[in-house]
Amino acid sequence: MQPSNEPVTIRDEGYRIVRTDYGYATAGYRIQHLADGSFLVSIRAEYNVGSQLGFGSPRIAMETREDCVTFFLQQARCHFSKPLSGSVVTESQRIAQKQMLSLLEDGLFGFLEPEPEA
Repeated sequence: MQPSNEPVTIRDEGYRIVRTDYGYATAGYRIQHLADGSFLVSIRAEYNVGSQLGFGSPRIAMETREDCVTFFLQQARCHFSKPLSGSVVTESQRIAQKQMLSLLEDGLFGFLEPEPEA
């Protein structure tokens, strides 16, 4: 049997999703705690109306859990800050863009993380 190069996960937090009204835009992330004390994060952000633009990342290694959340927020805010243009962009997509950026803001107590999906 060949040794695996896969990192040993000691805890998977599950997938956490931020959703706009009607699910017109979503941004989500999954954090895994590794046996060596580091973390992995994978992210996805997308519009589910209009142009359907989106992106995802493979698992990316981070030193701390806070780094994982910060990376997610930076990438999601960047995606939803891009100008929307083209004939397939809808008013619903523009509204979802504004709402998502608001959901991704730091509030009085910082970004409030959603509960993991079941």
